[in-house]
Amino acid sequence: MHASCYNSVSIGVEMVGDYARESFDSGDGAKVRDNAVAALAILHKALKIDPRTLHFHKECLKDHHDCPGKNVVKADVIARVQAWPAAVAAPVAAPHPFIPDIPAPGAAPVVKPDLTPAAPPAAKPAPKPPAAKAAKKPAAAKGAKP
Repeated sequence: MHASCYNSVSIGVEMVGDYARESFDSGDGAKVRDNAVAALAILHKALKIDPRTLHFHKECLKDHHDCPGKNVVKADVIARVQAWPAAVAAPVAAPHPFIPDIPAPGAAPVVKPDLTPAAPPAAKPAPKPPAAKAAKKPAAAKGAKP
């Protein structure tokens, strides 16, 4: 269970950190922010959900939580989700090591080697025997009747 008010209508995404005290704009907080924005953008796009419908746990008053904390501004998160991946400033040099098929934003596409066995070379067709030359009919003598 995540946010009891929204469990039946949403997906909960957890962010590690205490953003009531920690910065969400620098250091590890910014790394968590960027990862959360990427995850949210991918989920919203894949599931065709409008990012403006995003709910924070603290909006569920009956749970009495301050998640994700006062340093996480909802309007900023929504704007970043809407702008992703165009807003990604520095592309990651390589794709995530555990998901090699999905390149990082801005990285070159992953080219996997073709590991299918090569087909055997096509057999050359057998050479055709030389065509038999038609025998020439002897020329009829002049004046001869056929």
